[in-house]
Amino acid sequence: MATQAGYVNVDEGGKISIENKIVSREGVSSRTTGNLKLRAAYEEYGDVQEQRQLDGSDITIHGDVYGHLHSHGGLILLQRNLVGGTAFNEHGDVRVEGVASGSVLQALSGEVHVKRAESCVIAGTRVVIDSASNCEIIADEVVIELAEGCAVAARIIRIGSAGPRRQVEMLLFPLVPDLSVLEQRIAESLAKAAQYQQLQHKRQQEIDAIAQLPEVRNYLALAGQLRRGELQLQPAQQLQYDKLAARIAPVLKEVARLRLEVKQSEILHAQMLALVAQLRQERQATAGQSRCTLGLVDGETTVRALVVPPGQAKVYDRPPKEIKALLRSATPVTQAVFADSTGSLDWTYQPPP
Repeated sequence: MATQAGYVNVDEGGKISIENKIVSREGVSSRTTGNLKLRAAYEEYGDVQEQRQLDGSDITIHGDVYGHLHSHGGLILLQRNLVGGTAFNEHGDVRVEGVASGSVLQALSGEVHVKRAESCVIAGTRVVIDSASNCEIIADEVVIELAEGCAVAARIIRIGSAGPRRQVEMLLFPLVPDLSVLEQRIAESLAKAAQYQQLQHKRQQEIDAIAQLPEVRNYLALAGQLRRGELQLQPAQQLQYDKLAARIAPVLKEVARLRLEVKQSEILHAQMLALVAQLRQERQATAGQSRCTLGLVDGETTVRALVVPPGQAKVYDRPPKEIKALLRSATPVTQAVFADSTGSLDWTYQPPP
């Protein structure tokens, strides 16, 4: 009788227990299990044989994996090696404690951690590898201690030592943002600011022209003197002044309207310039998120900035064939950053003025 819900586990000594995950000790193969599609966490002490498919969540394998793992969340943890197989996690991390060779490792919303990777396609939000050779790697951030003959693309690249491996070149592609949308908004805001400034000058010129009319000039001078108490009018003079004020009233009303437009244009002009300053700061901050750091260049290494098309949320959410084609072909338009066989690099993207 069990006191809790779960899955039956019989250990090597024959002890029976109820666990919150499915535990297997015979391996995943056509002889033992066939392909598996599970709704619970799964722990396997044997190997996952070639062409076998294991679909679930929170997958832990203590043996070697030659087949295909697909997790819908949680962690894929491989205690040993992944050889010619696949580890794909939709909402979680992938961790390989041994060697990954000739395999595909993808974490669409998580990190990929590998001790050593050889001839693999690796993609994820963040990729951390101790040693990588002949791999294609794409992520938001990539951290590698030793990279040889790899093609790496990421917004942030940090590599301790980089160089070619035999005849395979070392290619690094810092992913830089497409700033065309921001630049278009900046250009539009500057154009609007110029329009408001032009309108402001035009209205001010109209005000100045009206102020130079003889009757208007005389009225404004008299009104100023009366306001300051410099002049006292006789009844006959007051009558003439009132008649002049009546004739000037429509003109003064027009001047008041023009002055309001001048003020509004000044405000809108200042708002557009403030928006331009904000957009320029946003442009600079967005550009500054793309970085590439190489502690040591040991052999011919090429670094070229690769523009990420706007609207693409995850550059690493691609099929393996597309990732290899993108990183190993010369098709993408790139900007030269570094090409040398020695030295180091600490580069942050600076967009053109």
